Amino acid sequence: MSLWFLLFLLLGVGVLVYGAVMFAFGKRRNAGITFGIAAILLGISAPIGVLIGDGEPVTASSATTGGLAFSYPAEAEKLDTQDYLLTGTAKPLEPLEVLQNGVSLGSITSGADGAWSYYVQKPAAGEYEFEIKSVTASIKRQISVQQGLLSASNAQCPCQLRIVSNVNQNIPNAKAVLSKDGVEVATGIAPMVFRNLAAGDYTYTLEAAGFVTSTPAAASLPKNKNLSAYLEQQK
Repeated sequence: MSLWFLLFLLLGVGVLVYGAVMFAFGKRRNAGITFGIAAILLGISAPIGVLIGDGEPVTASSATTGGLAFSYPAEAEKLDTQDYLLTGTAKPLEPLEVLQNGVSLGSITSGADGAWSYYVQKPAAGEYEFEIKSVTASIKRQISVQQGLLSASNAQCPCQLRIVSNVNQNIPNAKAVLSKDGVEVATGIAPMVFRNLAAGDYTYTLEAAGFVTSTPAAASLPKNKNLSAYLEQQK
């Protein structure tokens, strides 16, 4: 409860009781003024309680997403008819349900770092709404799948992609693994620059001794140039 709300509420009640005592002793004029002050104080306490509450601003985002977020794809992004990876964040080790146009695709659990991912296999051209639901909240993402979008991207490739460990970690000898359609296509020690890559959607992970392998993350070429991953220490 807000301290200001409590203060105005107690003052209002106190002044109200004082006015009642004055009225009982026949001081009706003073009692009327006191009742008026009490009404003002009590009236102020209500909007303060709503606006200030517990001191935490209430926003549409925090109220509806419950810590859930999409990392990929972007809202209203246009994708080709091929496999791709939904990625995002949630609370650590949180059970989640994945829905496509209101139909459940399955359940996943976020990692210890809160990251989650889900493979979507070659959807037909059309409009899609993906929803990630936890026990208490949900978040939605609209995308458009169109045939032949990669034809223009292919003209910009072969491409290169640089993968590194998180800037705050700088882990030596971390191994970057790049995969496409679930098949490993290249590896190297981060910071690693993969070259001569075809346009399309990939996934990548980092692994290192003493650390938990990172959750597979999406890489889209030629859109992405530099990507990183965070590694949790093994317990």
